[in-house]
Amino acid sequence: MISRQLGVMYPRAIANIADAARTLDGPHDTLREYFTAYIFNPIRALEYRYQLVLVVDGLDEWRNYEPFLAELVHIPSPSPLKFVLTSRFNYSIERAVDKMLTTRKYALPPASQTVIERYFHQHFLSGDINWRGRKPDDDKIYRLAARADGLLIWAATARLLVTNKFDTRYPHEILDQILSSEEKVINQKDGPEDGQLDRLYRGAISTLFPPHIRGITRKFLAATVVLQEALPIGDFARLSGIPEPATEEIHQRLVALQTQGDPKTNLISPAIQRFHASFVEFITTESDDEAFLAISTTEAHYMLANRCLEIVFVELLPSFRGKTCTYAELRGVEPYAVKFWPLHFSSGTPRQQLTPQSGTVGMDLISEEAMHRWATLFLPCIADIFQNGHNSLDGIQKSVLPYKVAFMIGNEDITTLPYHIQCLEIATRLQPLDMGTWEALGVAYRRLHGQSQSNKDLDEEITAFRHCLEPAPNPDRSTSLNNLADALQTRFEQRGASNDLDEAISLHREALLVRPAPHPDRSTSLNNLANALQTSFQQRGASNDLDEAISLHREALLLSPAPHPDRSASLNNLAAALQTCFEQRGTSNDLDEAISLHREALLLRPGPHPDRSASLNNLANGLQTRFAQQGASNDLDEAIFLYQEALLLRPPPHPYRSRSLNNLASALQTRFEQRGASNDLDEAISLHREALLLRPARHPDRSGSLNNIANALKTRFVQRGASNDLDEAISLHQEALFLRPEPHPDRSASLNNIANAIQTRFEQRGASNDLDEAISLHREALLLRPAPHPDRSASLNNLADALQTRFEQRGASNDLDEAISLHREALLLRPTPHPDRTASLNNLAIALKTRFQQGGASNDLDEAISFHQEALRLRLAPDPRRSTSLYNIANALKTRFEQWGAANDLDEAISFHREALLFRPAPHPNRTASLNNLADALQARFEQCGASNDLDEAISLHQEALLLSPAPHPDRSGSLNNLANALRTRFEQWGASNDLDDAISLHRDALLLRPAPHPDRAASLNNLANAVENRFEQQGASNDLDDAIFLRRETLLLRPAPHPQYSYLLKRLAVALQIRFDQGHLLHDITEAISLYERLLDCPVQDPNHSWSLEQLPAALSERHALIGDHVDIVEGTDAEGQSLM
Repeated sequence: MISRQLGVMYPRAIANIADAARTLDGPHDTLREYFTAYIFNPIRALEYRYQLVLVVDGLDEWRNYEPFLAELVHIPSPSPLKFVLTSRFNYSIERAVDKMLTTRKYALPPASQTVIERYFHQHFLSGDINWRGRKPDDDKIYRLAARADGLLIWAATARLLVTNKFDTRYPHEILDQILSSEEKVINQKDGPEDGQLDRLYRGAISTLFPPHIRGITRKFLAATVVLQEALPIGDFARLSGIPEPATEEIHQRLVALQTQGDPKTNLISPAIQRFHASFVEFITTESDDEAFLAISTTEAHYMLANRCLEIVFVELLPSFRGKTCTYAELRGVEPYAVKFWPLHFSSGTPRQQLTPQSGTVGMDLISEEAMHRWATLFLPCIADIFQNGHNSLDGIQKSVLPYKVAFMIGNEDITTLPYHIQCLEIATRLQPLDMGTWEALGVAYRRLHGQSQSNKDLDEEITAFRHCLEPAPNPDRSTSLNNLADALQTRFEQRGASNDLDEAISLHREALLVRPAPHPDRSTSLNNLANALQTSFQQRGASNDLDEAISLHREALLLSPAPHPDRSASLNNLAAALQTCFEQRGTSNDLDEAISLHREALLLRPGPHPDRSASLNNLANGLQTRFAQQGASNDLDEAIFLYQEALLLRPPPHPYRSRSLNNLASALQTRFEQRGASNDLDEAISLHREALLLRPARHPDRSGSLNNIANALKTRFVQRGASNDLDEAISLHQEALFLRPEPHPDRSASLNNIANAIQTRFEQRGASNDLDEAISLHREALLLRPAPHPDRSASLNNLADALQTRFEQRGASNDLDEAISLHREALLLRPTPHPDRTASLNNLAIALKTRFQQGGASNDLDEAISFHQEALRLRLAPDPRRSTSLYNIANALKTRFEQWGAANDLDEAISFHREALLFRPAPHPNRTASLNNLADALQARFEQCGASNDLDEAISLHQEALLLSPAPHPDRSGSLNNLANALRTRFEQWGASNDLDDAISLHRDALLLRPAPHPDRAASLNNLANAVENRFEQQGASNDLDDAIFLRRETLLLRPAPHPQYSYLLKRLAVALQIRFDQGHLLHDITEAISLYERLLDCPVQDPNHSWSLEQLPAALSERHALIGDHVDIVEGTDAEGQSLM
């Protein structure tokens, strides 16, 4: 179609287009080859110096837009062609477009009033319409454009109605009628827009079709809604049973609503190819208003099925009695009827019905000879391989014939699979008790669902397999039970309805009962039941399900001794269950046994075994898990090597290539997190993107790919700070969540992931609604993971982390207390040797340390250190998490030193930080954190002991950390702040003004990187204020003091009560104002200071700043009295002195 338009507009391209037609032979050529041959080569031949623009409108209405978009990614650069795509919002289109690096996206707003006015001016005033002297004036066109309300399809339809030759009214009268509606239309998505079009379409049909022809019009429209191919008017009239004159008149009247195709053609096209999609939706939507506006597609198929059967079996075949007839000899509507009656019949009748409603021809009335003759005509129109006769159909009974035809078509070719299914549907009506037919139909729908991912196809698969179980006895009942169970389990994995999984398990148990030892398929049933139980465990956490699954897998393995062909599969299944057991309970021998079993399975699958790639992948998974727990780098390197080999064995279009891409990407991301090589992370993201392209809309694993690439992008944001990475990650998580509606089994995981990403955005940008939303999402995830769900502890931990973050920003102690409670519950769910116990120990310890810093309860700090010590004992070298435990316990010991001053705590903290730093060599992503914390500890020791080498080393470490955090790294502002604090400390010791100037400069840089509402802006403001106050104290420049006061005021605004630093900030601002008053004796300074002292009196009595304020307030009041002579100040001062003596 595109190349045809290209040839019409640019005749010099025709030769190249003709070459393409000669060289490409159809279904065996790729879409990329078509792009190149039919579009790019002809455009290049034009040798234009500029790009041609191709507009692709309504992309969301294309049946197969996914492969088209996938190919756009591979457009050569520079390209001779630029695409402009329009579409309603669609997540899969949105994501595909995001992968095109040279793409710009624009939200298409409603057309403006001016644009629609110009549209009407162009079409109404061009001279093509005989207005009989009543052309619409500017006011009427303005009003009409306002009624369109930005909707061009409304304007286009109104214009068509004005030019309708069947409307006897004058054009200006038609316009007046359109404008007469009293209802004001407001164009809103999915709401009033539809109502607006409904009213226009309803009025148009009422005007176009007088009452006496509305019934036949409804019949016409019904036929076009289900029509499969365009037909000439005469053929359509024969097919629909509508007289040809009436058909032609209705066809002409509908031109007034036609938005696609040639309005002058004598072909009647399917409705979706002729009308706007909104009109097709309108006429097929149920309505109580007018009957002809509620077309049933089922009834429409009934109608055409009846006519096709009459044409084929009453009119066509009897006319050839005694003669041979080929498909090529068919004329008019006969090829359509031969080809599509199975479709219309199967879509228009229940499976138990052999005759269409109100039909004159039923399947039971068709002779065996007629059915054979139909088959010889039908098969050649489906595939060329049937052109040379069909002797294999000879002698086959009518009742079996459709099944035989379906068998001949086969189910391998996706292009002919629908015809295969239609023939099987006919066969089920002729032999409703034949289990072979129902099984074949179920298998066909399974294959179709694998391509379409349509819920309807999966439901049809389940329905077909259920029929296989209806009669008893069934000699192959165990196979039928297994097929139905597999389909139900698939539906559970897609939609999350637990009754599907429960029924699948029940069916697998029944299948196992009818396959007692030594039944040759008993091991298969054991494996299937075990797999279903393992799925049940993963959703509900019932340990008996997992234990039973392992027991069943062990029995299956015993029934598959070497060289049994299924032994490798049994080894793999048992290994997978043992690995799941390890992930829940942490028993290392389970993981070691799993890896051993995977190695044995791999030996049984040498190249070119078709399942070798699966074994490579599974062994790699086991090794990657062991690396995560034990830290042996050779495990991770071997896992990546195995993943790479598996990927090589799964070239496009291997159905599991996306899995290999995903697994390799995850392993590379893990290696980046341990070693910090940025190319590993970039490659991981690239592989995840490729995997996503292989999982288009409706692919069952698309949400998983969306989640994986989002996590990788979030990781890259944390390392490099590019905000578009974080924004894209959140967008991808939102799409994944959309694809996992309740009760999808992975919804809780998506809630958790998007909450984490939104929390990260809060930590960078400080929008409090982000943090509140993250907490809300974590709470929803927790509700979906009731005990004993295996992931409940993870949700408890994530919610606790978010609450602790909110406490640190707002100071509400109930948030911190709830966080600690949640961490304690998570720890109870992770008893030794649970692999995540150390994480819970660390998290609870950090929360307890935070509470100690706020409330000062020494038992909180002691308990925190105890938990960190336990975690460290569980993370022996070379566990990759050991550096985290070292880092955490060092911080806790430093905190205890700060409270009690035991030098050995600080020395031990420094020792731990040095060990942690050794585990994090450059370019480890957490090296900067270790550098900063070791520097802080050394600086603290300098402040206690005065060893200058400690301070110099601290500054050197901070400088290295800053070098590792170039803009826009999200931690750069922290490094700037830390280095500035260290330089300020050195200035305070040795008085080098350049150190203080450098510190102020660095603090200012940090502040620029923390614009409101960044959560750390207040800290930067306070630090900069401290530094400029220091310079004022040394140099006496009043602008420094003014700057400090300005900064402290903003800091106080960002940390209102009950923030734990609120009273401290009041005090510091009051002191600065008092100093400035002492310098300039300005009334507003002392007045503001007094106000701050009074606010401090509202703080708890036990707050040391409360008593300090009592000491300062009388003197301040006296100073103000001395300045203005206010008697009230004397009274207030006396009261304050009295309070201070109590």
